[in-house]
Amino acid sequence: MAKRRDPSGDVRDLLAATAQREGERVSARQLESWRQAGLVPRPTVQHLGRGRGSSSRYPADAPARVAAAARAVRAHRRLHVAALALFGQGQPLEEHVVRAAYRRHYEHIGRLAAPDPVAPGGGDAGPRDPWDFPSDPAEAAAMAIIGGVRRTRKGRRILRRARQIRDPNTGGPEAPESLLLSTLTTLARGALTGEADPSALQEMLLVTGMSEAMGERLGDLGPLSSPLDADEQAGLFAEVGPEAQRRAVEEASFAELARVRDRARDVLSFARAFTAVVSRTTGLDGAFGFGPIAEWAADADSDLAAAVVFVPILLAALSRDGAGVEDDLALCASYRTTFEALERLLDAIPASYAHLFAEGAAGVEALPDHERERLVAVIGPWLRANPSEEAAIMEPRGDAAGSAVEEAPGEAA
Repeated sequence: MAKRRDPSGDVRDLLAATAQREGERVSARQLESWRQAGLVPRPTVQHLGRGRGSSSRYPADAPARVAAAARAVRAHRRLHVAALALFGQGQPLEEHVVRAAYRRHYEHIGRLAAPDPVAPGGGDAGPRDPWDFPSDPAEAAAMAIIGGVRRTRKGRRILRRARQIRDPNTGGPEAPESLLLSTLTTLARGALTGEADPSALQEMLLVTGMSEAMGERLGDLGPLSSPLDADEQAGLFAEVGPEAQRRAVEEASFAELARVRDRARDVLSFARAFTAVVSRTTGLDGAFGFGPIAEWAADADSDLAAAVVFVPILLAALSRDGAGVEDDLALCASYRTTFEALERLLDAIPASYAHLFAEGAAGVEALPDHERERLVAVIGPWLRANPSEEAAIMEPRGDAAGSAVEEAPGEAA
């Protein structure tokens, strides 16, 4: 067996810096594996002249990028999944790495939906995955998804929501896992055939919380969207469903992939801040449809979700209605800092005053004098101490997004 070579000086320096600055201990063997997979940067090699050899140097941000790769690999294990999570995070991966990762992702989905292989002579070669998949490709795909649902916080939330759905025949609660399996099987069959079952789409909107959240109202505000009839749902599924998403990813330029990735991150950040403000000021946890999106932003795998959920959906949606979707994305990006500032202001004031952000000037004026003085005594100094936050709250960069930002209590006071 050949003796393993000791790592070079630049590698030792990089590993030491990663441990000291980022708190991640990485071996030289791991670093080389990740470098070959394109997860970490390559060093710049400088030739020193005839007979003097060469030297190599890693970029200044290499320790942070190696640490990010270490966390992604630890969280997702498979290197192509880690690459997608790093891309979703905004790490500067090369195009061929991202393209290959997306191909592997969609190939994996295709294998889950494929029937079990048959061995020569007619014998069963066994399932492709640990579960005993049935021969129905759609049900096989659904069972593969169900296998991971119980192990995630998001999955457990979905199962809790599924328990609230009533069986139309008995009036009693549906068995949540049976309902989810049936719904996913029908949706998977639609993805394979290109034809959607509207009842399955409705069930999925219910168990994910989107249906209730999108129908929320607050006075004249809401709902986010009007209910779609069966034909509209089927058409929407065909235009932005799984096959349309895969095609949109393949056809997009790398610059467009990165641009939409950044927009997806804006949407997730906006949804998290908007939902926090709306739920604390109005009690509407669904935040007019942004609550379920905020759940993605709060999860540890939000970077992966940005890459494999939101980028494909947004690309497909842009192909369907480019101008309208671009306007919505621009609004999310514009109001992201406004709602992040409002959230921090809410943290600074007594919780009993949070409702004033929804009521606006009328709510402030209705306060007794001593209560108004108390509120001003808190908000005024906070705004003066945080001028950038004040600018974000007082001068939102987008159009009006509801009474929560039309006039902050500090401005009314």
